[in-house]
Amino acid sequence: RSGNSSLFKKAIMMAGWFELSKSTNDQFRFVLKAGNHQIIGASQMYASVQSRDAGIAPVKTNGSSKTIKEQIGF
Repeated sequence: RSGNSSLFKKAIMMAGWFELSKSTNDQFRFVLKAGNHQIIGASQMYASVQSRDAGIAPVKTNGSSKTIKEQIGF
């Protein structure tokens, strides 16, 4: 798998999604999950939904996961 690590990561992201959430102190973040529910990456906390969405944009551009699932609280 070492020779094909970027291909392996891309395959995981193809079946993945972004999970959006809001904290109890009104901050926002996203988690990128693989098709098997494994966390691939987690964002920093953002002060607004717009800032969080701006943080997702480059990940969507450079990856293949476009699905977004919203989660209430964490």
